[in-house]
Amino acid sequence: MEGYQVADGSRMEQEIKEKGRIVTVPVGISMWPMLKNRRDHIVVVAVNRPLRRYDVPMYRRANGNFVLHRIIKVCENGRYVICGDNLWRKEYHVRDEDIVGVLAGFFKGERYIDCETNPWYHAYVYLWRFLYPFRVCLLFPKEKLRKLKWKFKKK
Repeated sequence: MEGYQVADGSRMEQEIKEKGRIVTVPVGISMWPMLKNRRDHIVVVAVNRPLRRYDVPMYRRANGNFVLHRIIKVCENGRYVICGDNLWRKEYHVRDEDIVGVLAGFFKGERYIDCETNPWYHAYVYLWRFLYPFRVCLLFPKEKLRKLKWKFKKK
């Protein structure tokens, strides 16, 4: 299965515009445990409907990086609050014009999981969002310890 790395963001965006979808490999751990770094394959399609809570858009940050994170709130002003499944910090003010596509599904090995119709996927989403406060309690100290360790390592 051919795919692009996140570094090929402009190529991915162009292919979504031309073909309506891309199949690529996710890079990073921000959507773990749902997506494994450089192992699973994702199918991102052009957005053809208003995005909803728990959709997973691919969007471009101000620095030009492309990111795939989950919408946790749709704001009235047409903006989104977004957070990766393996993160505790929320991103605010993601706009429709930043979004280049939305996750339609993903491959775990040969098995395809459709984000619209798979009941196990929907159960995972609700469980994972329910556990957010507990994840914050675990991930926040972990990040602070990692930064403290890095600071001492530099000296």
